[in-house]
Amino acid sequence: MADNGSMTARGLLNSDGNYAAQHQAMYDLLKYIQVGQSLPETLEAYEYRLRLNFLALIYVLWQQLSPLWEAYGKVKSDSTECKDRVYPSILNVADLTLTYARNAAGMDGESPYSHIFQCVRDLANATDQEEADRLSKEIDNFISVQTGKIDDLNSQSSVCTENLRSLEGRMVASQDVVKQRSDDLHEAIAQMVEDAENTEKQLKTLREKVAQTTAPYEQDQLVACAAPSYKWLELSGTIVMSAITSVRGSDATKIANLADDVWAIIANDGGEKKDRHSILADLLAIDADLTAVLTPVNTAIGVVEQMMGSWTAISDDLANLGKMVKDDIKSANEYIANLNEKKIISNWKDLAEAVEKYQGAAEARLKSTSDSSTSISMEELAQQLREQANS
Repeated sequence: MADNGSMTARGLLNSDGNYAAQHQAMYDLLKYIQVGQSLPETLEAYEYRLRLNFLALIYVLWQQLSPLWEAYGKVKSDSTECKDRVYPSILNVADLTLTYARNAAGMDGESPYSHIFQCVRDLANATDQEEADRLSKEIDNFISVQTGKIDDLNSQSSVCTENLRSLEGRMVASQDVVKQRSDDLHEAIAQMVEDAENTEKQLKTLREKVAQTTAPYEQDQLVACAAPSYKWLELSGTIVMSAITSVRGSDATKIANLADDVWAIIANDGGEKKDRHSILADLLAIDADLTAVLTPVNTAIGVVEQMMGSWTAISDDLANLGKMVKDDIKSANEYIANLNEKKIISNWKDLAEAVEKYQGAAEARLKSTSDSSTSISMEELAQQLREQANS
């Protein structure tokens, strides 16, 4: 039998068998929520976050810090929008996809695809005109129901892309304000930190090393539909803690040593000098995190649009079959005879199972972003990694 992918969930499953929305860009949206929800908006939150000892330093920098906290508030509001409206719209599309896939696979009764195919076969062999008219009408009705459900799915997907585009616009505007005010603080604090350039270089190296080392573990989690956990690595940035816990051997030791080196620079001499380094480090960490989460929004839009294209192709398959039935039932019968019906039904079942797997992890991930207080110090990270290195 010929197999051209007609009537299947092509494009809705990744090459690894996961639902198409099981994509790094979707993970990064959740990371953005975590980053935004953890931003300090008040003196008290900032003092607690950085463990500052000399509040006099805060008042010296008040002209730069106060506007920056206000800008952080805008980002936090955007991330709340993502958590409460944008990401749930992605989950809503997944829910509709699951309902359709289960129905198409016949998991809750007879598959409408199997029913349509059988009606076409019966119509091709019908000798009674009344029976032929009944079958023709039934095929038309069943196809209309399926294309109508797909239209609903694409309509909700359009809402999803509109939400993402709106979020992207807000994110860009908010982060432009953050950058301007961050630059103002950076200029002021850099003048107060000895060898600021070296501190910045070491912090960047730590972030890059952590990202490079954990990338393969993050990919494994993505393929396995595991729900990642995030933590704020104090003065460095948001890290995927569930990937960190998988690091072993020399990789773990290297990151631990690097974390110790960076902490030694920041905490050198303690006191107000440490506070200055902490302010600089936290500023750079937030800037790096916010910059990293802009691109994934556009990528997420592309993922949803690709799925919409797949649904449109499936709808076109059904509509074309309906037209063939009306124009030439013999050709329609030959067409379905060349389709692998069992594979089509199995493919829809695969999609249903993949979406269920995705939903379980995605909902757990979204729920975990509500915990904005989870953090780990460089000292704690280094200690944990050394224990892992020898385990």
